[in-house]
Amino acid sequence: MFDVLITIALLIRQVNEGKPKVENEYSRVVNSKGNIKAMEALERVFKVRSGRWRGIGRVPFSKLEFRDEYFNVDAMKRYSVKLKKSVDIPPGCSCHLVIIGKIEPEKCIMFGNQCTPEKPFGPCMVSSEGTCNIYYRYGSHA
Repeated sequence: MFDVLITIALLIRQVNEGKPKVENEYSRVVNSKGNIKAMEALERVFKVRSGRWRGIGRVPFSKLEFRDEYFNVDAMKRYSVKLKKSVDIPPGCSCHLVIIGKIEPEKCIMFGNQCTPEKPFGPCMVSSEGTCNIYYRYGSHA
């Protein structure tokens, strides 16, 4: 409860000052160097690769992949799982720009017309947690 109150106070201060930013409310537990032991464990078990992200496409150095010595816990390798090629960003969809904050959902030419929660076109509208879906239901479009 204490952490929630501190967070609310931090947010109110940011709003009042007109200076939004990312703040570490847990500074008494986590410092700017992060959790060294956890980072060492991640480095030991995973290697960084470029990856595809739904609705965004390929992002360099954004994916963690098990190192070869952890083959036995990597279901993709252990069971020879092959993913089918898919289209992450359907033609005409601006979901990738919405997700990275370049545009607001209503700036997409498909938003509210060809793309609605009832007939979603892009990944941002498919899920009830999707940015466009939420904006459609609760934003200025509602």
